[in-house]
Amino acid sequence: MRITYYYPWGLFYPTRSGAAVVAARHLSYFRARGFRPTIVTLGGGSPAAEQAFREHYAWAEDVQIVRPERYPDIRRNYEVWDFGRFLAAHAAIVATPEYREVLARPADLVFLNYVFAAPLLDAVPRNAARVLESVDVISRQFLRERQAPALLEHHLNVEFTLYDLFDAVLMINEDEAAFAAQRGATNAHYVSRGIDVADAYGGYEWPTGAVYDLLFVGSNHGPNVEGARWFYEHVFAPRLKSRGLRWAIVGSVCDRLDFRDPSVSTLGQVDDLNEVYRQSKVVIAPLFSGTGTSIKSLEAMAQGKPLVTTPCGVRGIPNCDAEVVKLDFQASPSHTAEAIAELCQSRSLRESYSQQAIGYILRNFGPLAYGHRMDEILRPLLPAAFPSSPATIQILHAA
Repeated sequence: MRITYYYPWGLFYPTRSGAAVVAARHLSYFRARGFRPTIVTLGGGSPAAEQAFREHYAWAEDVQIVRPERYPDIRRNYEVWDFGRFLAAHAAIVATPEYREVLARPADLVFLNYVFAAPLLDAVPRNAARVLESVDVISRQFLRERQAPALLEHHLNVEFTLYDLFDAVLMINEDEAAFAAQRGATNAHYVSRGIDVADAYGGYEWPTGAVYDLLFVGSNHGPNVEGARWFYEHVFAPRLKSRGLRWAIVGSVCDRLDFRDPSVSTLGQVDDLNEVYRQSKVVIAPLFSGTGTSIKSLEAMAQGKPLVTTPCGVRGIPNCDAEVVKLDFQASPSHTAEAIAELCQSRSLRESYSQQAIGYILRNFGPLAYGHRMDEILRPLLPAAFPSSPATIQILHAA
């Protein structure tokens, strides 16, 4: 089957954000199914990073990297965090001959991430099935920091109207899928993320002792930055630092943090995130806003880590009260600190949460269940590409 696959945030290998995890899972599913997509991504990296990406996806039909810095109309629109400007950036991609040629290649399935990529449909074959991974109800993300209910309502109307251009829209959050249905989206489907669990060999924490007590993993997205700063100011610095706790922060969120504290290690991008998880005792998710499903929390649970989080940090992860420590950080910073300190002091308590977290992921977000759900959605759109009855397939590791 011929697939054109589009992702708007640059190279998604190694996986360093929730959106990258979602994309990696798509590609893992396609590969397990024997499909070889043409991958198109907006934004590149260093020559070494691009080479690593191409090598990782060498099994794909082709890899095309759209470099916005070469095209003023793409660059200036994509540099502004605004729904309309992102739509305009993608209209500019369609107007660029070399990328229009790539999008116009014969395809049975066109698979786009994020609804602001909808203008790309103007260039794709008209007979191709069209699927959107919404990731988030993105209108809410663009207007997160504004008090603009009328503008938000307008953007929501545009967003759900654009959904009509697709044969199917995938939603990673069950509540958002229900919201989409309320807004009239009859083609929206909830698809829980397929998550790989960590290898239990050697345990989920270094047997000789952890290097870090706390770990936070995040991109430079606003809610991650705000959450990390709030946690440092209200919980870590006044209540945990004096106990000798050490906090590691991983991901591009570090680019926007200016902590000057020997107890805080801002590691940035790391080569082996799985190893950093094993070097850490407890994962925190100090999030107070966001949409979609909290992929970072799912990843932490899949790594067998005790997770201390706000209610926002487990959005889209239902019925997990027994598997995570969910607290109102802002209502009681001292209670939050005590719960974290208790976990850091007790390895047996951490191991109990580890086992519960792994069991929860296997029950609710197992890779095989994900593959079968994707089959259910795609088979009616592409009957020739699927056998008449479901096949049990092994979903490959996304990383």
